[in-house]
Amino acid sequence: MSEKSPVYILKVDGSAEYLEDRNVTLKEAQDAVGGPVEPVYLPKGQLMLADEEGLLKSKTVNTVASLLANRPIVGDVIIMPTEYFD
Repeated sequence: MSEKSPVYILKVDGSAEYLEDRNVTLKEAQDAVGGPVEPVYLPKGQLMLADEEGLLKSKTVNTVASLLANRPIVGDVIIMPTEYFD
């Protein structure tokens, strides 16, 4: 049986803040990314939640998140197993 991946916020400065291995509510996700969330599905059952309006808000490119998503991502993001998002 495989272990679940942690839930964390990946910040634009490259740092990561561990949350908990638990479900994340929509409100928590919106607070963490600074706006309405856009789901970005990653390999191996992982989900990235980014600010849907990040480009309109001229947020800074999140280099690590962009590499993981294989497309430009701006602002802080949450990364978690897909089943952790309520």
